[in-house]
Amino acid sequence: RITYMSIVFFMCLFVFSLVNFNDYQNNHTLNDVQVLRKVDSYQEALELEETYDISLVSYSNYGFATYQTHASLLDELILDDFVYSSYAKPIGYENQSVFSDPYANQQYALDLMDVDQAWTMTKGSTSTMIAIIDSGIDTDHDEFVGKLSPLAYNSRTQQVGLTYVQDDTGHGTMVAGVIGAKHENGEGIKGILEEVTLLIIKANNADNPSTPDEDESGLYSDSSIIEAIYYAVDHGADVINLSLGGTYANPLTREAVEYATEMGVVVVGASGNDGNSDLLYPASFSDVISVGSVGETRIISDFSNYNNMVDISAPGEDIVTTYLNNEYRSASGTSFAAPQVTGVIGLLLAHNPNQTPAEIYERITETAVDRGTVGKDNYYGYGIINAYQSLLFSYYIVSFETYGGTSIDPIIVQSNETFTVLNPTKVGHTFQGWYLDSSFTQVFMMGSTMVTSDTLLYAKFIPDVYTITLIGRLGEQQQLEKNYGSIVTEDVFSYEGYTFGGWYYDESLNNPYGTDLITSDLTLFAKFDVTQLTIFYSVDNSIVFSEQLSYGEIPTLYEPNPNQMTIEGWFTDKFFINPYEPNPLYEDVILYGKVDYTQLHVRYYDYDGITVLLYEVVSYGESVTPPNAPVKPNSPSLSFEFIGWSDQSSIVTSNKSIYPLYEVTYHQETVYVLPQIDTIILGDDFIDEGIHLIDENLELEIIGTVDTSTLGKYIIIYKVLYEDEMIDYLIRVVHVIEPTTVVEIHIEPNVTTIFEGDTYVEEGATSNIGEVVITGEVNTNLPGTYEIKYQVTIDNKTTTKVQFVHVIEHQEVSIDQAYIHKEDEVEI
Repeated sequence: RITYMSIVFFMCLFVFSLVNFNDYQNNHTLNDVQVLRKVDSYQEALELEETYDISLVSYSNYGFATYQTHASLLDELILDDFVYSSYAKPIGYENQSVFSDPYANQQYALDLMDVDQAWTMTKGSTSTMIAIIDSGIDTDHDEFVGKLSPLAYNSRTQQVGLTYVQDDTGHGTMVAGVIGAKHENGEGIKGILEEVTLLIIKANNADNPSTPDEDESGLYSDSSIIEAIYYAVDHGADVINLSLGGTYANPLTREAVEYATEMGVVVVGASGNDGNSDLLYPASFSDVISVGSVGETRIISDFSNYNNMVDISAPGEDIVTTYLNNEYRSASGTSFAAPQVTGVIGLLLAHNPNQTPAEIYERITETAVDRGTVGKDNYYGYGIINAYQSLLFSYYIVSFETYGGTSIDPIIVQSNETFTVLNPTKVGHTFQGWYLDSSFTQVFMMGSTMVTSDTLLYAKFIPDVYTITLIGRLGEQQQLEKNYGSIVTEDVFSYEGYTFGGWYYDESLNNPYGTDLITSDLTLFAKFDVTQLTIFYSVDNSIVFSEQLSYGEIPTLYEPNPNQMTIEGWFTDKFFINPYEPNPLYEDVILYGKVDYTQLHVRYYDYDGITVLLYEVVSYGESVTPPNAPVKPNSPSLSFEFIGWSDQSSIVTSNKSIYPLYEVTYHQETVYVLPQIDTIILGDDFIDEGIHLIDENLELEIIGTVDTSTLGKYIIIYKVLYEDEMIDYLIRVVHVIEPTTVVEIHIEPNVTTIFEGDTYVEEGATSNIGEVVITGEVNTNLPGTYEIKYQVTIDNKTTTKVQFVHVIEHQEVSIDQAYIHKEDEVEI
């Protein structure tokens, strides 16, 4: 529904568009008007092209499309959520002087901003990335060797690489020199940042050779600037420099700048060179640091724009900097004041990379050298930026480790100031104070100790102490003191022949204590069980049998199966000197069996490990010939090849059980994920169809679940196991998505062909959701075809259906010539 406030908003937007459109007409024909529209997909961009009969120029992956149309359609398109695409210009100009010798001593800006002093603290960092959205750069210039990111981007052509950002005007090269020209290389100038990575984004138009009297390369379309800002943020920029601008406050440009700030990227813009109070954008957006220009005398430049959006000033007159073809020139304009500020911000980020855009803004404005009216004014903003003072003016982040106590969010503390926070609390503990180390040796006095760097404070808690009364088997008592949150592990009582069986809350030993944490005074009862001792039977240095007996119990000696071995007797020593006579057991015992080796048993088993293929009884030292290799049947997913026996029987010196060994081959193609719908609407049921697995030799383990009540991507892993080892795994990816809303508009049956002079009655339309808005009129006094639109808007997306009404000249016709016409309905 179009409300009164909506109409006012769009009319204001249209007025702003016309202001900038007049400038655009000076260089372009009316047919060259471009508009922007936010879209969710390339398909939507194509649909809009067809709906509005406009030409799609480009689609950006950052969610907007650029169209070309006729100026006469501009007001209608703006009312339908399109945005006029204006052109920005570089805000600076080069002087005629050409330099070829080193002239760092002519860079008065470095002294004016105390950059030399700042360099004693830092000269930047290669991990700091500065994005320069401009006309590109002279990629072969000596001053930028090793400083240019290979992610350089042409936002107009959407091509990546240094090949596509060659400067064709010189403006971008001059801006880049102020920020990052090399130091001590025996030529040229010194950029503010000796160590830096420059992300060059070329955004200006290409010059049209068919218009030799015009140079289109000095214009920057809004779509290219918007594309460039999103690209810079998504590819690691810490600061974005925009030495360009126009009078149109494009709302999509503002959204791009706000996105940059939300992602922690600082945006710097030039305030303008018109010498008046006009607002130029992007600089005058609230999330951009707008920079004015001063000269060597620290007086505001006569060309520098002044208004309440100017934040700070920097040298912008007669700035010696880099130029095309490895040359140097001087230049003037807020275009060259803005990179001074960008460079200083780069020093701040190298000094402390964790600063937010808000902290950077406060630091440079608080330490600026005030000029003009005391405090912030429309000419100098907060004053002239000072690199050294901004580095000294430090904020530190203080974080708190409370070890499960009250959570305290990190705070920002200014250097040389004290601070206090509320003492944390922790259940069952008493707070003892703050410390600078986790070992609690360096005390931090809240309210008096000052921090000199980012600091993590550790809260020390003393656990409360409780009395634990322990009661033994015979009623004995013993008391312990235990800290809150600890557990009782002590076994304080011992009885011969009994083993401690744990603590219980009740005397009848029904409610075990386990490992519950201590939170109060407690009485626990000890459980004792008769000690269980083990008697081991060893033959030929291997344990063949063991059993547990109660303390004091007399064992019955183990008698092995005579088919397996014959034992002459059990001894307490492995040399068979001391025979064992059964007596009460008071400790673990190992008995050694003396084997009668006159009769040894050899068994060869079939592939199942159960069926005996060959059984022979032989004397010590004899040999047994193995049977034929058993064939193990292949299964649906596995094949088996016999590779030998588990033991040999050439000289038998002990009883043997010998099994066949196989090499196993897994046929991966027999196991696969069963098809199913893997995109689930939020809240719907999900039934896992699993995998195709029919081999009984294989086992399946499933890892992962799908929560259909929560949006997201879920991964299910099917582990295929053979004999408890994983031999394969398969993956299913399931997406839980938002339900889509389909708007259905039903136009009521209506007479859509009427005679001139008759009355037209609109029967209306209904929708399954939302309210249908009807636009369009039928002049029954004038023959022709009229368009009636039926629109429903849900979640800022409009569904349109169109019906055509035909008014024809009156003539005598039979009654069946008047009909309800449905074929002229068009759905958009």
